[in-house]
Amino acid sequence: MRINYKSFIWILLFILVAALSFQQGRNGIHVESNILKQLPATESDPFAEKAFTQFTEKNMQQFILLVGSDKLEQATKAAHLAITALENNPSVSNIISQTTNDQQQAIGQLFYQHRHHLLSTKDFNLLTQHGADYFAQTALQLLYSPMSGQLAELMLNDPFLLSYRFINAHHFTRENQTLNDGFVTFQDGKQSFVLLSVQLNQSPFLPQTQLTINNSLQAIEKLWDDHSLTITLLKTGPIFYAEHAVNSAKKEISTIGLGSLIGVLLLLIICFVSLRPLILTSIALGFGIVTAFAFVHWLYGSIHLLTLVFGASLIGVAVDYAFHYFASSNEHYTPLPHIITAITLGLVSSLIGYFALYTAPFPGLRQIAVFCCIGLTAAYLTVVLLFDSLAKPINTPTKILALCKRLLTFGGILANRKMLFALIVIPIITICMIYQMGKGDDNIRQLQSVPPQLLAQEQQIAKMMNSPAPNQFFVVKGDSHQQLLDHLQYLSAQLDPLIDQKKIAGYTSIQQWIPSQSQQESAYKLIGRILMNSNFELFTQSGLLEQKDIDHIRQQYTAANHQYLSIDTWLSSPLGQQLSYLWLGIIDQQYASIVSLNHIQDLSALEHIALDNPSIYFVNKVSKISQLFKSYRLLAAKVLVVAIALIGLLLFIKYGLRKALLVVAAPCIAICIAAMTNLFFGEGFNLFNTLALFLILGIGIDYGLFYAEAKKPSPSIVLAVTLSAFTTLFSFGLLSLSSTPALHSFGLTMLAGIISVFMLSPIIGQLIHKQETV
Repeated sequence: MRINYKSFIWILLFILVAALSFQQGRNGIHVESNILKQLPATESDPFAEKAFTQFTEKNMQQFILLVGSDKLEQATKAAHLAITALENNPSVSNIISQTTNDQQQAIGQLFYQHRHHLLSTKDFNLLTQHGADYFAQTALQLLYSPMSGQLAELMLNDPFLLSYRFINAHHFTRENQTLNDGFVTFQDGKQSFVLLSVQLNQSPFLPQTQLTINNSLQAIEKLWDDHSLTITLLKTGPIFYAEHAVNSAKKEISTIGLGSLIGVLLLLIICFVSLRPLILTSIALGFGIVTAFAFVHWLYGSIHLLTLVFGASLIGVAVDYAFHYFASSNEHYTPLPHIITAITLGLVSSLIGYFALYTAPFPGLRQIAVFCCIGLTAAYLTVVLLFDSLAKPINTPTKILALCKRLLTFGGILANRKMLFALIVIPIITICMIYQMGKGDDNIRQLQSVPPQLLAQEQQIAKMMNSPAPNQFFVVKGDSHQQLLDHLQYLSAQLDPLIDQKKIAGYTSIQQWIPSQSQQESAYKLIGRILMNSNFELFTQSGLLEQKDIDHIRQQYTAANHQYLSIDTWLSSPLGQQLSYLWLGIIDQQYASIVSLNHIQDLSALEHIALDNPSIYFVNKVSKISQLFKSYRLLAAKVLVVAIALIGLLLFIKYGLRKALLVVAAPCIAICIAAMTNLFFGEGFNLFNTLALFLILGIGIDYGLFYAEAKKPSPSIVLAVTLSAFTTLFSFGLLSLSSTPALHSFGLTMLAGIISVFMLSPIIGQLIHKQETV
């Protein structure tokens, strides 16, 4: 090893990166897997964005279990065993399972205490139209129901059973839902399912959380087997999708990644018959990736899994520098002076492309761009500063060089006017195909592979429980509790007609349980009218009430004049705790609440409601993110064109018009072929196809520069291009086998693009060095 000033500079850089990596490791490495952290804001109002973030973070730490059996007794027993196991799990903070008698009584007592201020909308209208007689007759009829004993006692203080009617008016029990032994149970066919709602005390995206919950579920199923219980377990929640994503990634890394690694190792050993190029290339790539990881983690405080997947694409570009170095060493004892211009221009071209990507207002793309820029620069510096001190001349086997020479000769045969015209036709055909067949696939769900079994369970649970839409809801705000309730009251008045019109099946709002103060005052006056003016004839004739009871009822009414039901009182009750997901608290010095929706049939009607009121927001996150992905896909395509133009301008300054056009031509044509391939296989265009096109551009420019900087086309250049192409195909073409749609489309685009630019490079290389105009 020859130590010189360049090696010394690299060693200093290595020490700096090692110190930064150690410091980051000591503080804790945080790899983020929550895709929402990498998405841009979709709401035009910061308040709505913060409300959505708070709502999702709260609900992310929850999952649902439905424990089912043909026999309700077995399902209940199995639920008790599951609760016992989950209570011992350190990742679980709370399990909402049984509603105890005390809790039921507390809910009833809450509305009984505020009975003089609470009327459902239906009862308010009935009382206004029909007066007390209708309610008295209905109350007496209820005395013949199975609950007659409890109701008779209630009538002594609430003769018209207004508190009982209010609770029933807002009780959301479905036809298939019952309360058994305190458990909420659902009937689905012949099976009875017991509901368990589990709250986590930490993020579901943490591997430790996923491990402990998975272990608990396995232990629970073993307990059921030990007790000879035949149980059907349905589950849904972010933690299960996150766990699947991690397991899927591990599986693909172990298969696709291993295949890629073996292919690259064999390729290097066959071409150079030495381990030294393999070791030095690994040093360059390793230093690039570690440097990028350390700086990005330091800059952002964490690094996203998506950044690692797509950021690792710098391998496809970074190996070009090392391969060009070793291929050139077949002809030159000191290859660096002969390749420095080519690899420097290649680096600058790649940085231009990634800098263009950074200009997109998308946190995920920006982090990827920073990772790639730092990683490529570090790999480039390793080749420039270190390789001369460690490398030795390489003697590639004659058969390999002969094969490269044949490929070069083949390129020379095709480097003619007809081929040039044929290549010009490809972009024209591509534009026509995109116009006729091009379609976008910007659905956010392409970012993860959803297992059919888990999706089927989620759909079954949602149908059974009549669950609200998870990503479509209203956010309502107000300067005070009362203003918030007023705004919620306005929203309810807009939503009620939509239920009648079958545009939604229903909604849930805290205002259904806590009327605004003006509503409570109106209810108090209306109730007072019937209590003070009624002679209670039906009740006295039936012997249910005496005059002293009537006097006591009126005294209670007078004493309750200002006993309004408040939000704080409701939130502290068992019912408020069960529906706490609706309450967001204070955001930007304003109170906020969620209104969830069931079975949405008309999105435009819901969006229209929010247009006319600045205190009401309709959140449709999946649709908005998909729209955002579409806009960024189109923006990225425009940025790609700008990057090509800037790179072309740089090459024009260096080489002149003809050579610059030829260097740029190969990646541009390859980009078109990659787009055509996606259309041919019925793949829709998405943001990740476009990311692959940036990489094809960078790699293709490198190939052209290798030829442009050489005095003449040589087998060593073909060797460098071949090694780079096959390494990229091994690394990223295999991603086309991925089960994750985004990675699959990325891999397919890379596969088509790199094969194309590889096949075109010797043709373009020969055209570059032809003296006559083709």
